[in-house]
Amino acid sequence: MRYVPADLIRQLEYPIGHVLCRERLVDDLRFSRDGKDLACNAHTNASDDRCNVVILRTTGENVATSPQYESSQELAWSASGDEVWSTSPLESGEVHASLSCKVREPLAMQARLHLRDVGPNGQLLIGQGIARRGPRRFSL
Repeated sequence: MRYVPADLIRQLEYPIGHVLCRERLVDDLRFSRDGKDLACNAHTNASDDRCNVVILRTTGENVATSPQYESSQELAWSASGDEVWSTSPLESGEVHASLSCKVREPLAMQARLHLRDVGPNGQLLIGQGIARRGPRRFSL
């Protein structure tokens, strides 16, 4: 990742100097298990969680772009390596799977999920809860 201050843009370069993605914020970069593809969250506003999951070939070809999620956070490649999974904890308790412009929900529950990783055996490492920001009041 490289920050371009003159444009207020972050760009994903692979290899260095070859731009694959440019957006206000690019984060949660993950390489596929075979190293041929990569995925990231592309935000049009650097101070907002709303974004699209973008899947790219390391050669620069855009494989897929998901619909915009309200709070996409964290990505992981599926155990088979043929999908990118993400969660949108402020939007739903679903794990979204994206590839080739198709989206499905392999897991849905009543919770705010944070996908951490997917193991080679298909097991999910997931956090659950609400992140609080700002001042807090405590009563004693």
